[in-house]
Amino acid sequence: MSVQSEIFCQSWIVFFVLDQLSRHSLSLASAIEFDAGVVGMEFLLELEALVIGMESGDLVLVEPRSSSAIEVIGSLQGGILSLAASPDGELLAIVSGLGQILLMTPANWDTVHEFSIKNNDRQEFSSSAVELSWRADGKYFATSEYNAQESSSVVKIWERETGKLHSSCEALPSTHRSSICWSPSGARIAASTSKADQAPSVTIFERNGLKKDYFQVTAPAGARVESLQWDSSGEVMKMVVRCDGWDAIQFWYCSNYHWYLKQEWRYTSKETVSTVWHPEKPLSAMVWTVLGNIKATTLGWKSAVLDSSVALVIDGPSLLVTPLAVCMTPPPLYFSKVRFPAPVNTVTLTSESSGFTTVAASLSDKSFGLAVLATSDGWNDLEDSEVVGYILQNFDGGVRNLISTGANRFCGLLDSSSGHGSLQFTEFEATDSGEGWTSRSLSLVYLDKPLIAAARSPLTESSQAFLQLNDGSILNHCAGELTPVGKFPVACPWMQAFEDKGQVQFVGLDERGQLHFRNSVISSECTGFALHITSTKARPSVVHLVYTTRQDLLHIIPLGSSNFTSSPPEVLDVGSGKRQPAPKDFNIQRVWERGARIVSTLGGSDVAVIMQPSRGNLETIYPRGLILHAVEAALAEQDFAEAITCARRHRIDLNVIVDFLGEKEFSRLAPDFVKQVGKLSLVTELVSCLGNENVLETTYKKTLSTLNPEDRMVPAVSSNKMQVVLEALRSAVENHVTDSPSREMCLLTILARNDPPLLEEALKRIKLLREGELGLGTSDDEEALEAIESQGKLVAESALKHLIWLADADAVFDAALGLYDLHLAAMVASHSQRDPKEFLPFLQELEDMPPSIMCYKIDCKLKRYASALRHLSSAGETYFNEALDHVQSHPELFSLALSIFTGESQRSSIMEAWGEYFLSQERFEDAAITFRSCSQLHKALAAYRAGGHWQGVLMVAGQLSMTPDEITNLALELREELQAMGQPKEAARVALDYCKDVKDAVGLLIEARDWMEVLRLCYLHAQPDIVDTIVQPAAVECANGLVGQFQEGVEKVGKYCARFVAVHQRRVLLEAKIKSDQGEDRFDDDTASEASSNLSGMSVYTRGTARTAATGRTRARRQGKVRAGSPGEELALVEHLKNMAISPQLADELRPLLQILVFVKREDLSCKLQQAASKFQATQAEAMRAVEENGITVDKTAANRVVNWSYQALERVL
Repeated sequence: MSVQSEIFCQSWIVFFVLDQLSRHSLSLASAIEFDAGVVGMEFLLELEALVIGMESGDLVLVEPRSSSAIEVIGSLQGGILSLAASPDGELLAIVSGLGQILLMTPANWDTVHEFSIKNNDRQEFSSSAVELSWRADGKYFATSEYNAQESSSVVKIWERETGKLHSSCEALPSTHRSSICWSPSGARIAASTSKADQAPSVTIFERNGLKKDYFQVTAPAGARVESLQWDSSGEVMKMVVRCDGWDAIQFWYCSNYHWYLKQEWRYTSKETVSTVWHPEKPLSAMVWTVLGNIKATTLGWKSAVLDSSVALVIDGPSLLVTPLAVCMTPPPLYFSKVRFPAPVNTVTLTSESSGFTTVAASLSDKSFGLAVLATSDGWNDLEDSEVVGYILQNFDGGVRNLISTGANRFCGLLDSSSGHGSLQFTEFEATDSGEGWTSRSLSLVYLDKPLIAAARSPLTESSQAFLQLNDGSILNHCAGELTPVGKFPVACPWMQAFEDKGQVQFVGLDERGQLHFRNSVISSECTGFALHITSTKARPSVVHLVYTTRQDLLHIIPLGSSNFTSSPPEVLDVGSGKRQPAPKDFNIQRVWERGARIVSTLGGSDVAVIMQPSRGNLETIYPRGLILHAVEAALAEQDFAEAITCARRHRIDLNVIVDFLGEKEFSRLAPDFVKQVGKLSLVTELVSCLGNENVLETTYKKTLSTLNPEDRMVPAVSSNKMQVVLEALRSAVENHVTDSPSREMCLLTILARNDPPLLEEALKRIKLLREGELGLGTSDDEEALEAIESQGKLVAESALKHLIWLADADAVFDAALGLYDLHLAAMVASHSQRDPKEFLPFLQELEDMPPSIMCYKIDCKLKRYASALRHLSSAGETYFNEALDHVQSHPELFSLALSIFTGESQRSSIMEAWGEYFLSQERFEDAAITFRSCSQLHKALAAYRAGGHWQGVLMVAGQLSMTPDEITNLALELREELQAMGQPKEAARVALDYCKDVKDAVGLLIEARDWMEVLRLCYLHAQPDIVDTIVQPAAVECANGLVGQFQEGVEKVGKYCARFVAVHQRRVLLEAKIKSDQGEDRFDDDTASEASSNLSGMSVYTRGTARTAATGRTRARRQGKVRAGSPGEELALVEHLKNMAISPQLADELRPLLQILVFVKREDLSCKLQQAASKFQATQAEAMRAVEENGITVDKTAANRVVNWSYQALERVL
């Protein structure tokens, strides 16, 4: 067979050439002798010709396309025994009848090497047959020399370059010529041997001649192996076996160091069947007979695992049966074996409601076998057993694509050799008549196209079967009727059906690795797939597709009408031919070993994906998404025991049990949960794992988003989830569980896991246990404690150890102290690995104290200061001072202290201390009020004075009945203090009201810029001379100062604006230069925007914008200053220009100043001030507009503060 799929067949002296387009023959009668037989032929790709070796020694070159192009190249003395071309076609190896091996070049027919096959000229050549086989790389070739006199065969390996013998294998006893072949990898050489009294065998050698493997061929004694050949992948070995009465083609496969006979096709001896593998396409063979029948066949692997998770492995006439849900036994090991009289070709299995499992098989001798396995009591009785199968008596003809449609009902395609053609699909029923199994035909239909795949209907109690033809169309076979139900774009030899809301859906895999579902190609690099079905009574079944790719990735996606849209690694829309983007959060798991295949998935709660690596063992993985589905399905049926068992087995966070239901629903079902789980240790484990976090939205969010149905709503979980669930579990355990040590441990765990932990309640329970033991007199009697444990009661010491293990030991010790039980605290300290030298003296010291003082000390240690104050108050009045010190140390207790201590002197002391506290906190007014309430007026006056509250000071002075002189002196002091504090208006009021000093008050009001009040006081007290002597000079001085400031401000605005324009223009030029150097085509809008933002902080004098933490702190300290050449110069200039606007306070001061200037006859100065202010405001506003025109955004709410000069203009004032 050539690489162009041309088939060359020889019948005596006529050769037939067949390809996909034509078929013709040519005769060699004119070129060779009629009595010469053909030894072998090889197609030479370089010459596009066929070289034929004749027994007479002639080498004939034939061009297949032309019958006239026949040329005899030459003749070898002694004839030709064998010939074979090297894989590259550059050499032709020929073995002559004289025992010589010739290596010739077909290009010019030169002899490269010639040597004796015996490798010793003195040894006589007596071989009657020699086989040749080249290694795939052409560096070595092997010969099998059969010696009829010695009844043995010897395999030798030769080097191509030198023609020397590389190695020689041990002689194999054989009564017929041996066939040999190299594996495509070149690591193995297979050689067959045949004996008259034994079945043939195949021996595997290494290149160095050492024996590596051996297996017996399934054939009768005296049979012989005519040819051996591996397919192009090196996975399957094909051999032709000749027997008396029939011939067979057998396909063998090696896995886990065991050789399996996977298929046997039998033919009559008259047909003289022959076969050859396709040179490039794996598992594709061409079969022909001398009667002219030619058939092209492509084989494929199919996992024989039924819906009940029962795996069947074909091993010749034996079926290895393994229930995967019971044991994970890799072949060739098995759980049970079924043996038939002939090799098995096709197998199926049915399960009956009565508990029997029937195995059906189509055998290579065209018979049909059955075996009944009694599995009503489980599979334990069948372990390591061998069951002999029955033969269906009245059934004639082989069946392919065998499937089961019900209890002992089967259907399949009749084999072509049965005489009815290859397009008849039959359905029949097997019954046990008591004397043997018989068949009854139910229907027979004719298919218009070849059958590719068949699948049983997934619908419950349905006898339908779905058939796929070679064009991808799918037919529903029911009671002999065929109905179209769908179609794949191309033929998919691997097909599975599943139910989705009462409808049947199909998943198919074609030969190119494209995985089809509906109108989409899920993956174009798929190597195998399986369906995982999780079915419950509470909701419809959820189907997940599990498949592997050539990148050794395991993918899991949900299927169904409601949640399937598309799936990675790529999705091809068959209708449009466009690829759709894949979701990012897709559940993908890398397969740990290259080439691993999916065997099956265990449905239900087993949630396992079983894979078989190339070495043959079985590996089980548990995808987290499928496990979560199993837990959710169990919770949907309220099967809490199954849910927590599944989650624990696969180390799933037990929070999912609560989060799937929601804390409210789980709290309602908490009694059922406690009853179903049975073991309180599981409840304790759930409590230990419980947290406020919703793991469905955090830990498992990505997994659930890709694997769960879209219509499933995750219940909302509140922030107090733990509190709600723990209360429900505590109530359920207390009300529905009898008293036992595990119950007490569970309750202690619940109390310890509360947030915050309820350690005091837990210790109270332990205290009750301890008191019960003390009442029995068992405090130091170990035998009595053991007796208590033997009675099913919990010992306090064990309970305390459990609590310390759950919670922090220091927290438990503090909680024990909080109960004021020193003996319990000593127990906690002794079991928490505390140093007795530390806690024993401390506890002894507490025990020696009075009870109230002991409680006070404990409360202080535990920072329960309010409780400490109560205990200290109950100790008596002698401890009042200590209580007052305690309150002063903890000011939040002043209010509580006033409610506890009711004595007048005690309350006065507390109020005075409280006032001192306010004074230390600079809360002067609160301190003064507190001092006044306890009649401490001098302290109240000092507090008012410290806070600058002059009204309060003078009010308290009046209460103290101070003399007028004392009040005047006090007012003078207050006046100085208020002026120093920046409150000239308040100081003026004190000077006027209490000191009667009008001039001093006027001076203070001028300092406060309250010009209108100044004039009012002057004329109120009939002192108009003050206007001329004090007010007018002060107003003129103030106006001149403002005029100077505004003029200087105009100059600064001009300088800053000019500097800003210069810096901004340089930055723009620098940015344009950088763009031109790097190419504007490399800048998109975002890049240009980012560059503009970065360059805005540069000046022409800088080299970069790098900023460290130290420079950042320095720049923060220098904020508000403009440094020439600094990176932030441009923005600093803008900030300065914005902040130079007239403030609202200054605008409010200008109006009365203008009025007072007019009043004192200084209209010229008033106009000058108004003009200066207007010019400054206009200049600053123009500068800000220039900034905005240069692309700098300014906060207008803080920028130009416009004063309404039309309202404050001089004309308006006049």
